[in-house]
Amino acid sequence: MFWSSITRSSSSSTRGWLLISLNNLSFSFAENFQNENQIRRLQNDLDEIILTKQEIIKSNYILVQNAESLREQLRTLVDK
Repeated sequence: MFWSSITRSSSSSTRGWLLISLNNLSFSFAENFQNENQIRRLQNDLDEIILTKQEIIKSNYILVQNAESLREQLRTLVDK
């Protein structure tokens, strides 16, 4: 009788410890999942920023070319 109550008590505390560990593991998994989602969203945002920067660089290049062309046209008009 004495050993069976010790065994039950030990089993109860082991079961409780396992439940706590499982809850902690579940919380960790959920937290890691959220972190992975945040990382994925940040990577997507960064990709979008890089594409936007490339478009801006291209547009600036075109604007500089247009400005140089207009300057040349203006010089031609002024020289006449």
